[in-house]
Amino acid sequence: RARTMWSSPLVEGPLSEQNQVFQMVINRPGVVRPRGGIDRWQNPIGMAGAIDDESVAILRGRHLILADLLTGQPLWKRTDMPGGSEIFGDRNSILVVPPEGQEVLQIRRTDGATMGTHPLPQTGNRLLTLEHSVLSVSKSLQKDALTFQLTDIPARKVTWERSFDQLSQYIVFSETELAVLEPSGVLSLVSITDGRVLWQQQLQLFANFKELWVVPDG
Repeated sequence: RARTMWSSPLVEGPLSEQNQVFQMVINRPGVVRPRGGIDRWQNPIGMAGAIDDESVAILRGRHLILADLLTGQPLWKRTDMPGGSEIFGDRNSILVVPPEGQEVLQIRRTDGATMGTHPLPQTGNRLLTLEHSVLSVSKSLQKDALTFQLTDIPARKVTWERSFDQLSQYIVFSETELAVLEPSGVLSLVSITDGRVLWQQQLQLFANFKELWVVPDG
């Protein structure tokens, strides 16, 4: 049975019915998806991310806190973050993307020290973050292609890139898998980690087919 171990506010000031609270729930390991936004006073609501086996990063206003995963006790705290930023990362570092920012701030996980800044990939729309990488998608009219790209931010390199027909439909249905359906009826399951096609099947599409939905088995 799931139970709440600890909780932390995602906004500055007193809590109210309008403010969202991040609760660390023992349920499925790693499945914690807090929501961002603004509160009723138009202040940005923070987020939690960069979760590993021992700690979780929490962004609250301009405060970035690394908290113990089991107790919620702060391990370190910084007070110079841009409000409304996005955070993600891995065991070694936490990456902070300011709103409308063009650069990513890399922070050492052990002590909160700044490690440097890196350019944020400007190609396409960001779909998700995976540890220290960003998955994006873009359309090219000249190449008639829909291209997915996973970029390693600290390494400043493209880990993989894969293109499909420009009119393809896609859906990210897990943190590690992407499904793409081309107009020809070819359905591909792609690994987000390395870009490999894990599974591919030719489907017979209905004439009035409109939208792709994928439901994980089990």
